[in-house]
Amino acid sequence: MAGIGLNGALWLGYSGLQVAQQEINTAGRNLANSSTPGASRQRVAVSEDTTVQIGGQNLSIGVYALGITGTRSPYLDSLVQTENSNLGSATATDNLLTLVQNALQEALSSTQTDGTQTASQTGLEAASTNLFNAWSKLAADPTDSSLRDAVSSAAVSFSTTAKAIYGQMLDTKQSAFTEAGTETKTANSLITQIADLNQQIASAEVGSQAVNGIPINQANDMRDQREALVEQLSSIVNIKVTPDAKNASMIDIQLADATSGTNQLATATPPALPATGTLTLNGTTVNIASGDDLSTIAANINASVPNVTATVSNGNLVLNSLSSITTAGTSSLATALSLAQGPNTSAPITLVQGSNGGGVTYSGAADPGTYSLTVAGSSQGVSGYGADKSLFILAQNGTTGTISAGPTGGSLGGLVTFDNQTLGYQDENSATFTTGRSILDRFNTYLNNVVTTVNNLVSTGYDLNGNAATGNPPNELSTASAPTLPATGTLVINGTTYNIAAGDDLNDIAAKINASGSNVTAAVTNGNLSINSASALSVSGTSTLSAALTGGVASTHGGDFFYDSATGAASTGAWDLGVNQVYDYTNTDYNSNYIPAATTQVSSGQSNDGSLADQIGNQVSNSDIYPFYTTLVSDVGAMSQAATTNLSAQQLVSTQANTSQQSYSGISTDEEMTNLVSYQRAFEANSRFINTINQMYQLLTQNLGN
Repeated sequence: MAGIGLNGALWLGYSGLQVAQQEINTAGRNLANSSTPGASRQRVAVSEDTTVQIGGQNLSIGVYALGITGTRSPYLDSLVQTENSNLGSATATDNLLTLVQNALQEALSSTQTDGTQTASQTGLEAASTNLFNAWSKLAADPTDSSLRDAVSSAAVSFSTTAKAIYGQMLDTKQSAFTEAGTETKTANSLITQIADLNQQIASAEVGSQAVNGIPINQANDMRDQREALVEQLSSIVNIKVTPDAKNASMIDIQLADATSGTNQLATATPPALPATGTLTLNGTTVNIASGDDLSTIAANINASVPNVTATVSNGNLVLNSLSSITTAGTSSLATALSLAQGPNTSAPITLVQGSNGGGVTYSGAADPGTYSLTVAGSSQGVSGYGADKSLFILAQNGTTGTISAGPTGGSLGGLVTFDNQTLGYQDENSATFTTGRSILDRFNTYLNNVVTTVNNLVSTGYDLNGNAATGNPPNELSTASAPTLPATGTLVINGTTYNIAAGDDLNDIAAKINASGSNVTAAVTNGNLSINSASALSVSGTSTLSAALTGGVASTHGGDFFYDSATGAASTGAWDLGVNQVYDYTNTDYNSNYIPAATTQVSSGQSNDGSLADQIGNQVSNSDIYPFYTTLVSDVGAMSQAATTNLSAQQLVSTQANTSQQSYSGISTDEEMTNLVSYQRAFEANSRFINTINQMYQLLTQNLGN
């Protein structure tokens, strides 16, 4: 100690004591936060104090603490964010596909362990098999009423099962919309909290600096909180986090890998009309007639082009879509749209912006340069779920307005991909859904194949009494010519009696029928009385009008076996699937004799021809029916199995990323306890050193006193 003297030595011990105390405090902080989610390890950055040259030697006069430094790794934090996003997407996909697979209700035999194989004892596969088997059994004995009832029962069961499965799949679609709404609210809340912490951190770090490349006295606890929020956000949407260009204490967050491509097109100036010819959007052609104005063209686009919505604004036609829009066609409008420019979603969508040109910090949607997220059923921002809608995630701000965000990762990315590509939406146009690859498209294609095949065959057949299938009991009756009045007496329609007085004209009679509250409606056209019903009509009575109706013009539902009673047309898909009431054993109009099983007509008696029933029964092996559906079930099983496998793998990867992050910056109680003992010993050693210097002072004082 001769070099720096007793005073210097005393300072040397004191500085060591101070550093040891700060290290003990920091270790205590670490231990206290060992269970705090997102907390990182902190350390005291220490440096040797000034050296002085005495007697030709460079001697240290002590040590001092530069400050507290954190131990976060930007690389590992980014890795965790990426894997969180992947895990969020994988989790959403696995959950939704499991629901769809459960909805299909295809129970496998106990000997099958591969979920992609089908040997169903329940569900639509079994209902389909039962339907065609019932027809085959009827072919063997077409006069057996119980076998006819079995065909009706199997058809009703097939229809009911298909509609129930379809309803559950639509419930899954709706749950995706609901979950997306919840997730966007959570994301917006996180965005606001992160932006607020940006402000607080920037204020707290005004005096912070980097010494020898080490950031000192940062707001480490708040930085940990911000990173925890960022990691939560990354599990919802795939994000890109970068340091703010103007304030290193802040971060900017953008939506990463948003769906790219022009998703909005608008004519630059009101186009010249008429724009006759064709307009082809994303492969779907819309014909434009000479009298079509822009509103008519927009309506035609909305009715026929999937996932593209059209509006008219200030005399211009505006098109929006979740994905890119391609245009072609012969009309001048096609050219005008092809030359137009629309917002491109590959441009950055900023969720959090640290500062603007003036260094002002914004919070969430309050920043005119940042976006908040919302859910819609179309690119036009139509809110709410719809079976015929695709799920859109929109980004909104006060300057740019609303654009399609199109996240590809996180739970929102998984929900969007599942809803728009995997499950799909209810497309009621058979020309397009029969070529689609989504689960709903393929499911409805299968039903359409069954409906079309059975209806086409039934329309060529004859019932038990030799009547053509198109000769079903009528649901429309009209007098052939203006009836002679008065038509006094009774008119009985489907069991309801109407009394016709001498003074009643046709309008009076029609009014009585319409006022009865039955399901029969009446009208007078060109002096003829017409009656209509959703079901079959039966007419009797004593009046001449009853005879005129019975012998007049009759029309029926036609030979459609699968039939939508609401529209009076053949069924198309699950949404309108039903069994014609005359073939439906649960309906009062049912008559088993009406079920056509023959291909030949008998002149009298009952037909024992079951050739038509045999043809229908053989359709079970039609590649568009049973094999088509088993392939769909198998594919859904494979997709679900792949999603589960992917989820398991992603969970491992995410765990590894989090483990690496924790290993680098996490708090280990064992390590902190070991450090605490070391710091305590350093404190004790410095205390003893100071005590020794103090004793030397006392001895020197005593000697000088003597």
